[in-house]
Amino acid sequence: MTASDGNDYLFAECKWRNDLLDKSVLNSLKRKSQVFDRQQEKVFYVLFSKGGFTQGVIDEAEKAPHLLMFDLNDLITY
Repeated sequence: MTASDGNDYLFAECKWRNDLLDKSVLNSLKRKSQVFDRQQEKVFYVLFSKGGFTQGVIDEAEKAPHLLMFDLNDLITY
């Protein structure tokens, strides 16, 4: 993804744990992103998790095209 101007944002969170990353991490990332006073065109959220994701996060990603998720297997094979 590239940003063509100052109106596109990418926020990411990485958890290097064996536990599944749950919606509380996603919700926390979204709250943290609100700190930026911005005119937003596109906002992307990226989650990296060693242990994978709960079904709640997977369901959220299916509805939100600007939410990307990568687990350990994705990072190793990428």
